[in-house]
Amino acid sequence: MASYVEKISTKNNQPGMYQRMNEGPLDRSSMFSSVSDAEEYAKGPYIADGETTAKAHDSRKLAGTSYVGQIISVYENDHVSVFVIDADRTIKEVGGFDNFTGVDCGIYDRD
Repeated sequence: MASYVEKISTKNNQPGMYQRMNEGPLDRSSMFSSVSDAEEYAKGPYIADGETTAKAHDSRKLAGTSYVGQIISVYENDHVSVFVIDADRTIKEVGGFDNFTGVDCGIYDRD
C-alpha cells in the first residue's frame, strides 16, 4: 500500500510544495469561462510574417503560455469540462465522469 510523506523543503531549504491561498487555480491559464476562449488560448502565440509577437488571441492574453498536451478546464453554464491541447493546437474534450463510474473515460468501477 502506498503511503504519503510530506516533504516540506528541498535541498536548498525552499518550500517543496504549493498550497492554494484562494479558490482559484494555481495556474491562471488552466481555467477558462468559455469554450471559445479556451480554443483561442490553445492556438498559442500570434505569429505574423514568421515572427512571434506578444499578441494573444484569448481574452486574458495568455496564449503565449499554452503548450501541446496542456490540460485545461472550462467552467461554463454551471458545468465543468476538461480538455487537452492537441498537437494541431485544437482542444479535445477528455471523457466525462457520469456517477463516477468512469465508463466514459475508460476507467471502470471495480465493485
